[in-house]
Amino acid sequence: MTRRLIIAVLAIASLMAFTGPATSGAATLRHFDATVISKSSGARTFKADVQNRGVMRFKVTRSTRFERVSFGRLTRGLEVEVIAKRANGRWVAVEVEISGRDRNRDGDRGRGRGSDD
Repeated sequence: MTRRLIIAVLAIASLMAFTGPATSGAATLRHFDATVISKSSGARTFKADVQNRGVMRFKVTRSTRFERVSFGRLTRGLEVEVIAKRANGRWVAVEVEISGRDRNRDGDRGRGRGSDD
């Protein structure tokens, strides 16, 4: 009986050690809907007015993925979605893309004008 208990405890401890870092790493990613305010090409950062959070600064790195936009095309007023993580006390953008709000607005043009369409 004692041997089974030891094996069970070791199995649980091994499982926790294996899944712990991956779970906590994934939990640090956050999604933000934002409007670009400004960018600093030299510092590779941009400021954005984030819904329900106010103004935030995001750092862009070589590994930041861009979808349908590039760092150079981030301009004031552009609505974006940012997936970011905290690293060294700042928000680092993992992915930046043009907001789905823009796609929906453009995609719905001409539709829904009446029930007979």
